[in-house]
Amino acid sequence: MNVCEEGFATGGRDGCVRLWDLNFKPITVIDLRETDQGYKGLSVRSVCWRGDHILVGTQDSEIFEVVVHDRNKPFLIMQGHCEGELWALAVHPTKPLAMTGSDDRSVRIWSLIDHALIARCNMEEPIRCAAVSTDGIHLALGMKDGSFTVLRGQLPIQGTISLIPSRDMTEVVHIKDRKEAIHELKVFP
Repeated sequence: MNVCEEGFATGGRDGCVRLWDLNFKPITVIDLRETDQGYKGLSVRSVCWRGDHILVGTQDSEIFEVVVHDRNKPFLIMQGHCEGELWALAVHPTKPLAMTGSDDRSVRIWSLIDHALIARCNMEEPIRCAAVSTDGIHLALGMKDGSFTVLRGQLPIQGTISLIPSRDMTEVVHIKDRKEAIHELKVFP
């Protein structure tokens, strides 16, 4: 909870920031999960409200800035993997992009030029390794539970670095035929 001249700001596991007046009467609710940058499982850990701006820290090491009068368009200031270790790293064959996966069960695509997160997809299991197809469209992931998944995404358009939003990454296949973690994957051209 944060207190300021305008009132109180609270946040919780439901991904919502709630603003209250000084008498604890509700002013508004901002559901970060429902915004363009949001995702299922987003959990607010800290909030700071000053004037027309709110800073929000999440469980997944993100910091959002929300402008109160434009609360449906939070700005993602920073983002990174959170719990556990980073295990998987792969690079795109032709674009300046890197893919990472970790114990936090997310696969993330990063711009190596801007050093910024471009896309994110949450998986069911912790990720142990990654490989990108030679055409750059498919991403194979080896999981801690012995399964592997192949995701399909679209390439950036006309040389832009922006990839598809995380909810547009689609699972092509998911196979589990062993009990131990998969630590190495290769894509055959």
